[in-house]
Amino acid sequence: MEEANKHVHTYIQHGADYIKIMIEERMVMGTPGLPLLSDVILKAAVTEVHKFHRQAIAHVLTALSSQEAIDFGVDGLGHLFIDRPENTLKLVKSIAESGAFVITCLVFNS
Repeated sequence: MEEANKHVHTYIQHGADYIKIMIEERMVMGTPGLPLLSDVILKAAVTEVHKFHRQAIAHVLTALSSQEAIDFGVDGLGHLFIDRPENTLKLVKSIAESGAFVITCLVFNS
């Protein structure tokens, strides 16, 4: 957690208006070398960003990571989920109830 807080402080000191946190569980990007942050670290980072009255934004690509981000208290979601889970309506309701904004993509090529 100390390392996450250190990164938040560094970016804030350099004038960041928001901090974007990547939440990826290797289901989409398939990058085995990509480091994954624990839930404890992710939550700590969001909490630390909020201490500086900045926005925490989550880079998410799946329904699971989208819900986790909302549960961690992020202010916005970058991209949103590209899988099509059966619980989409529940997830959309959860996002709306949280007050988080969503940055969508108009085009996605694979």
